[in-house]
Amino acid sequence: FISMLGYHPSSSNSNNSNSTSSTSSSSSYNVFHCYRDVSSRDLLQKRNTNATTGETYWEHSPLVQAAMNGGVCVLDGVDKLSPGVLSTLHSLLVNRFLVLPDGRRLVRADRYNLCSRQEQERQQEEKRLNDEDGDDMSILLPIHNSFRIIALGSTSNDSNSSWLTDEVTSMFSTLHMPQPTQSCLRSILLSSIEEQQHCPNDVFDAVLALYQHLSNPDVAYNC
Repeated sequence: FISMLGYHPSSSNSNNSNSTSSTSSSSSYNVFHCYRDVSSRDLLQKRNTNATTGETYWEHSPLVQAAMNGGVCVLDGVDKLSPGVLSTLHSLLVNRFLVLPDGRRLVRADRYNLCSRQEQERQQEEKRLNDEDGDDMSILLPIHNSFRIIALGSTSNDSNSSWLTDEVTSMFSTLHMPQPTQSCLRSILLSSIEEQQHCPNDVFDAVLALYQHLSNPDVAYNC
């Protein structure tokens, strides 16, 4: 699906000779499963506890990890988010800039490189003038050039479609994906099985029947 959208990580990095990311981009992707209780902060970071020391620290979400290391972050089920939560990403997607809950800032790689050169010049000037003013580069995190976001959400009648606002549509290129047919679902299942493996047709039919059953809104709500 990611390849169908025209995303090719290798080509995205070929011209990124000045990238400051220490991790080379790969074709991997991170999935962030959205639900009603996810807050704006949870999209970016969450507090965690060190099991050894008991100290708390900020842990990056899959979205921030993808932003720093390169790759795709798939936001699965954005229609389940509370209104306004998705708008948190507007600055990141439009301006390639975002302030994280821990105070650090995600910035474009070229801007990071520029700030890095300015910081080096400032340090040299500081040694000469003993001036301690200036920005701390430790709070800046460069955004990898191959970072992308794919948001998946339902606009069916039984789903809350209010999430698809004008602001959200300005952040994403919107594609409507029709409900898959039985033959399409069968092809997807077949493509996930290795060539040397074999799956009986009755197993395929049972899986497809279960999918149709769980696709019923009443059944899914009760689950």
